[in-house]
Amino acid sequence: PVYRAVSSLDFPKTWSVEPPERHPPFSFMAGLANWAISQHTEDRRYWLQYTEWEQLPALQRFAGIPDLLEQLSTRSLEDVVRIRSEMSLQLEARRASALSWWRGAISGTYLHPSSPL
Repeated sequence: PVYRAVSSLDFPKTWSVEPPERHPPFSFMAGLANWAISQHTEDRRYWLQYTEWEQLPALQRFAGIPDLLEQLSTRSLEDVVRIRSEMSLQLEARRASALSWWRGAISGTYLHPSSPL
């Protein structure tokens, strides 16, 4: 299955991708000097597993619009309800976390009006 815009490549699942050969694991900026969509795909694949959206549960992948439409037309109602429920729970948890952080940040600003926040 193809999970990203490079349709000519067949990638394994995103999580637990090993660093590419001859690639130190913390050199994610190394390919920026001569960037091209067809270069450094393994490097980008390695770093993709650490992006925020790859950590989301119930993330659904598709190769393109035809694949998306195929998946939508063949999923059972039970699957759709389950996926929607998982996504909804995660969204609520992320909202609660963000609201908690902002409430703390704002109350800290009010308590310390001279703080550089």
